[in-house]
Amino acid sequence: MRLLVFVAVVLGIGLVFGLVYGVSALIERKKVKPQKRTRTLAPDDDPEFLRNLARKLDEQGEADDR
Repeated sequence: MRLLVFVAVVLGIGLVFGLVYGVSALIERKKVKPQKRTRTLAPDDDPEFLRNLARKLDEQGEADDR
């Protein structure tokens, strides 16, 4: 009889924790809005930056040759 009461209490506590966890997970899912994904570009990914850099390096190379 004691074992039956113990098992019932443990199952009841587990059920309560499970319900609380489930409800809180559902609430958090509703709160979190999907964020916009942004793609970060490094300077070396930008073709215009690379062209400008090549031009500057060429100009510096020509100035050093003089």
